[in-house]
Amino acid sequence: MRILLIAILLGLFSQSHAAPAVSVAPLITGQTLTIESDILDEKREVTIHLPKNYNAQTRYHTLYILDAEHYFEQAVGVTNALRNTRQIPNVILIGVKTKIRVRDYLPPLQGPAQGRMQSHITEHFPEFGSAPKFALFLENELFPWVEQNYTVHPTRTLVGHSNAGVFGMHLLFNQPTLFANYLLASPAPWWSTAQISQLVTQSQKSYSTHHANLFLTLGEQESQGYYAYMMNLSAQLHSHTPTGLRWQFKIIPDEDHSSIAFPSMLSGLPFLYRELIYPDLEQTAKYGDIANVQAYFNKLSKRDATQYLAQQSTLADLAHMQFEYGRNTQAMATLSYFTTLYPESAYAHQSLGLGYMKMAQYSQAVVSFNTALSLLEANNIEDKTVSDFLNEMVIAATEKRSL
Repeated sequence: MRILLIAILLGLFSQSHAAPAVSVAPLITGQTLTIESDILDEKREVTIHLPKNYNAQTRYHTLYILDAEHYFEQAVGVTNALRNTRQIPNVILIGVKTKIRVRDYLPPLQGPAQGRMQSHITEHFPEFGSAPKFALFLENELFPWVEQNYTVHPTRTLVGHSNAGVFGMHLLFNQPTLFANYLLASPAPWWSTAQISQLVTQSQKSYSTHHANLFLTLGEQESQGYYAYMMNLSAQLHSHTPTGLRWQFKIIPDEDHSSIAFPSMLSGLPFLYRELIYPDLEQTAKYGDIANVQAYFNKLSKRDATQYLAQQSTLADLAHMQFEYGRNTQAMATLSYFTTLYPESAYAHQSLGLGYMKMAQYSQAVVSFNTALSLLEANNIEDKTVSDFLNEMVIAATEKRSL
């Protein structure tokens, strides 16, 4: 009898704690395209990650990651984290996979080999030296495809590590208009001291009319050869900085050559994109107005021959701070500009609605909140927290309007 009772209880327990139904779906970080390159005479894989809620009417920055087979998925996490903390703008991440690194990334020699690396590569890897051809593939095949299929700024960013860093330096010195931003993590010691001096001196002419940003890194735990090479490169850039080149060199503690790439992205991307984050928010909130923000981005746009816009978070923060300082008229002007600049943004209209609430203009607040709700639906954005908040604000504004 006792055994029967235990069996019944066990049966009841197992029924009440049945395993829940579980469905499994793949986690997709991007899409892969295969380019049959006429220039390289081979197929090349490229992986693309779009920002959350990508909108074809918005112009995005492009970030090209070399050696995508090693760095792409992690770079997605790094860029999303930096974007979520407002350190960089939205970017389209484009990962280019490689096949033979010494072939694609190392430039040809101009004369006899100089230094240990050039001598070693010449002897053991005779296929090296196709960096100009790889650059041609980027310029004539990959860039046109990206720019025909997505709405992007012409100011591209390149991330390269080790030999890919050499490729980035080669472009910086020889084809400076291909990219506007270079993040080069521990470039391999390819050039001799004399060659570096010559290249840096020559590049001064290129950057007299062209602007670029460069972020160089070295791991604290790297070899003496890398350390000496990067010290020399840094000294040459310091002594002969081209007029249009904004640059920084950082030694990252506790990192070696194999671990340097991702700390370099965390430190370097905010530096490269720093100009695109409005710098004087506090002072503008206290003493200026939205015209200061407009003038700042107009100046950058003119320099780079594109149209940069203030980030949505910048405009929302500026208006909030203006209200805090009792500058209500300026705050409402900022919010009005916000919706003009981003007419399809639910966030812009929500922010304007909250501004109307502060100004006790409840009828206009209802219109703005309802516009935001409509845009959420039109843009297929399913965020119950936001929609519930907007519906609550519609009710609150309606009630206050009727008082």
